[in-house]
Amino acid sequence: MFLVLSALLFIYGYQFYGAKKIEKELLEISREIKGDYLETWPGYLWDEAAKWGTRIIMAKEILNENEKNHPNKQEKSYKTTKKNFTRILGYSIDNLKEIKAECEVCLSNKLEYNDYNKTIQICNEFIEMGERI
Repeated sequence: MFLVLSALLFIYGYQFYGAKKIEKELLEISREIKGDYLETWPGYLWDEAAKWGTRIIMAKEILNENEKNHPNKQEKSYKTTKKNFTRILGYSIDNLKEIKAECEVCLSNKLEYNDYNKTIQICNEFIEMGERI
């Protein structure tokens, strides 16, 4: 009887240990995917750069239209629009600079994906476009 109980305890203990080990590995994998890995994945950074770049293009167009459509630059609506979209432009440029810096860190850590270089290039183009306004 003791031998049977010992064998059962061994089998269930081994299964429990194996399940805990697998659970621990799955938890580590999910942390990688949800955490740092996702934030430094080239596609994620590219998408973020595109999002902020689109905001720069939008702000630039609205600011240009604001200049054309308001002959009196002292109007409240002109000033408010200019102030709000200049702020959006500034936030967008700052975020693109952060994305560019993140790509440069990834490249310096030997994560040499061509997408990081492309993302840095597109960030530079959008930053330059935003700073020309």
